[in-house]
Amino acid sequence: MTTGAISALVSSRLNEAAGVGGPQFYPASEILAGINEGQRLFCLLTLCLERQTNWVAAANTTFFHLLPVIADYIAPLRITDAAGAKVRPARFSELWALDTAWPSSVGAPIRYAAAGADLVALYKRPAAPVTLQVQYAGSPTLLVLDADVPAIPPEYHQELVNFAIYRVRQVEGGAEFAATLPLLDHFLGAAQEYANYVRARNVGAGYDSMPFELSSFDRSRLVGKSKRK
Repeated sequence: MTTGAISALVSSRLNEAAGVGGPQFYPASEILAGINEGQRLFCLLTLCLERQTNWVAAANTTFFHLLPVIADYIAPLRITDAAGAKVRPARFSELWALDTAWPSSVGAPIRYAAAGADLVALYKRPAAPVTLQVQYAGSPTLLVLDADVPAIPPEYHQELVNFAIYRVRQVEGGAEFAATLPLLDHFLGAAQEYANYVRARNVGAGYDSMPFELSSFDRSRLVGKSKRK
């Protein structure tokens, strides 16, 4: 579906007339914001958008923030050097066990550790700028035009309708907002379903990052007793 079609479905299910000027009680801008938020959350929960780029790591540097370099970065899937050799993932505790002076050790990068939203540490730190190839899970491009098509699989576009309705009715509170919680539950269930597929794919490809374990998250605390059907 296009963004325009998704927006129209949201308005229709909110019983908004499509008259002059578009939706009145739930403005088109709020609906679009809800669609974009839903798509970003879906991509975060599933790591479904796989992308690749080159990253030039600065010389004599151990710690890097990747978001200023890779604007749509979410998580690393695989890092390799110019020769195709894998820079293997590690925990910070493992790096300390491997080399008590690892932050200042100089050489070709052979390990990396990731933390937070975009922090990556290299071991060893390069003596000169080095180009690394990064395969990563990315965030989607912002949907702006009616003709734009969401980046998530088409079979999950309906979940953007569900999330947008939940999103725009948050401000109402009370019973009106509570009535949208089953839609959020359905959205999260769909994300769990697709995350399971992505996890199996990533394991098969030998990637370093896996989607969130949504199956272990107790959604009842968030959405009450509603269950996905």
